[in-house]
Amino acid sequence: MTEYEYLPFSGWRLTKDGQQITINNIAIFKEGLTDEQLVTIGAALKDYLLSLEEENAGLPELSEEELNRRFEDWKSRSRIMDVPQSYDTGAVYKYMSDTALSHWLAGRAQISPVSVYRQMENAFARDEQEGLGAFYLHDGRTAAYFAAGAGVNCGVMCFTGASPSENRAEMKGKFGERLVRFPDTHALLQVIARHLDVVDYELKDVQYSDVKVYSHETAIASEIADLIIGKDDGNLDPKGLVTLFDKHSEELLKLAELPSVFCKPKSFEGEAERRAVFRFRHAVNSSIVVTDKRIAELIEVIE
Repeated sequence: MTEYEYLPFSGWRLTKDGQQITINNIAIFKEGLTDEQLVTIGAALKDYLLSLEEENAGLPELSEEELNRRFEDWKSRSRIMDVPQSYDTGAVYKYMSDTALSHWLAGRAQISPVSVYRQMENAFARDEQEGLGAFYLHDGRTAAYFAAGAGVNCGVMCFTGASPSENRAEMKGKFGERLVRFPDTHALLQVIARHLDVVDYELKDVQYSDVKVYSHETAIASEIADLIIGKDDGNLDPKGLVTLFDKHSEELLKLAELPSVFCKPKSFEGEAERRAVFRFRHAVNSSIVVTDKRIAELIEVIE
């Protein structure tokens, strides 16, 4: 059964079997939108949310010229994303400090909630929109555009799929001088997952776009419009949201996760991040440390 909670200035939080999504905004369209229109809507939502944060933080208000320039810059660095590839085999790399390496060699691995990357002290790794994104569902007749916060049930580990010959100096400057290789990523994630009560886990490439929007064709688009819009006044019907999530929570969570968890701003593109995601049936509010001597056996120290 879906639990429903309205959060002022945030949206509608829906929880089912411990899994959660926050719908910030919904728009229903009778015709499909172009990629350019989708990016423009996403940029407008990003501008609105960021302006609220800046106002609450007491930052000086930007001029209209500055706002327009920021808006157009976002659009120029954005695209509609495809479903990122999943990996079952292969090697990944990770740059880190001496301290972090000592933990890995002691058989300790840390999984973090996506929200931790919003406030990281390391500005190179900090993404203020981590866990936020938009997804556009359409079926040829009706379309629904959701702005949502997702991935709260996810714990993540960050690697890079780039070989050591790519961006080596840049990556060391960002994350640390030590470089390690994990030759069998599948075995590593399997060892870690055995210590966790997870629904599933996978490894995907992160995609890069300042505006985080994913487009997907699905038969439920028209059903969404019928369920969530009040019949009399055209307003959103909370009961319809609950019914929608009761019926389609698995699909909606996976769709919202794509832009929220597997997309970062264009400025991060050189990292070629390959992200391991562990999905739980509860919110992940703090980092989790797994200790197993086999973890240390699955590491090759390059530098």
